[in-house]
Amino acid sequence: MLSSLVRLWPIFRPYRGRFIVSQVILAIAVTMQVVVLFLNGPLVDEGIRGGDIDALLRIGLTMLALAVVAGILLVVVAGFAVFFGQGLGHILRVELYRKVQTFSFAEYDRFRTGTLLSRLNADVTTISTGVMFSIMLLLQAPIMLVEVVILSFLTSVDMALLLSAVVIGLIIVLAIGIPPMDRAYVERQSKLDGLGNVIQENVAGSRVVKAFVREEMENEKFRDAAEQMRRPAFKAAGLVAALLPIFQGFTLSGGPLLVGFGGQGILEGTSENTVGDVVAFT
Repeated sequence: MLSSLVRLWPIFRPYRGRFIVSQVILAIAVTMQVVVLFLNGPLVDEGIRGGDIDALLRIGLTMLALAVVAGILLVVVAGFAVFFGQGLGHILRVELYRKVQTFSFAEYDRFRTGTLLSRLNADVTTISTGVMFSIMLLLQAPIMLVEVVILSFLTSVDMALLLSAVVIGLIIVLAIGIPPMDRAYVERQSKLDGLGNVIQENVAGSRVVKAFVREEMENEKFRDAAEQMRRPAFKAAGLVAALLPIFQGFTLSGGPLLVGFGGQGILEGTSENTVGDVVAFT
């Protein structure tokens, strides 16, 4: 993904100012979200357990204001993402079509109609969607991860170590699951060319097919092409379906572990953590 974005950078270069602004805004929004999470600690300790209504209102309203501003900033980032994603799609389609018009007869024989249609439509749409979500999400997770880890160690080293173990487990799962998923999606995309070629040939030669009563043969040809595309598509979807519950399992198990570990230390008096710290971590 990163190498592909680097290759597209010459197209983005005239708009690099907007790109930088979008990522700065994204970083500010993510920082606000992290601050909201860690304000749960003072909210519980000072407001609820301390019985301080003023602190409860002050911290609660601060959290609300930060959440609203972060939401507005993320909407702005989404606007930038749409601009880059759809704008890139438009530029790629125009340039690809201009390139196709320069092909020689030998190149037209080499690149079949279905392949060219896939490049101009499906591939460009995939790239456009990937760029759009990259603008919105690519730096969001690293920024949030770094900020959360830093604030966690500043709040409680013991609980931060436990949280780090959960994060490391998620990273290992990603490292194992993403490469085969990427290969399956690439294979599925490559099989789309064959499916498009079969459709184009059948539609363009429909009169010949009917004249020679070759409908059944064409149906069989299409079934073969569809089956070749189905296998990698099922594999990719299956990997995604398998990874989602694993992620949820890590997330759901991390909460009870943090509550149990932090709560035990508070009850036994062996930890400097407060109830608010435990709530903030979960």
